[in-house]
Amino acid sequence: NPSDDYPDFAEKTARRVVRDKSLGILICGSAQGMCIAANKVNGIRAVVPFSVKEAQLARQHLMANVICLSGWYFNPLKARRLVKAFLKTPFSKEERHQRRIEKIRRLE
Repeated sequence: NPSDDYPDFAEKTARRVVRDKSLGILICGSAQGMCIAANKVNGIRAVVPFSVKEAQLARQHLMANVICLSGWYFNPLKARRLVKAFLKTPFSKEERHQRRIEKIRRLE
């Protein structure tokens, strides 16, 4: 809907993810604006992966908690694959990744 403003949806989802300590899925045209808006909320690490491997690495290494998908570039099958990989992949908890996540938190 052209009158919808993606920052409104990004904020609502991002605040819920932080509050519930959960994961979120956002979809818009390019996914880029949605990702930028979501990342403005403290505690959010939103990503726009373009491959299953990127979705997995975002969770494993970055502890990403929001996946942003492009409605323009992903067909439903690819979108499902990305979401499935994102939701099923745990954070690795390796010291180097935890250290880096803490440095990101300090930027907030």
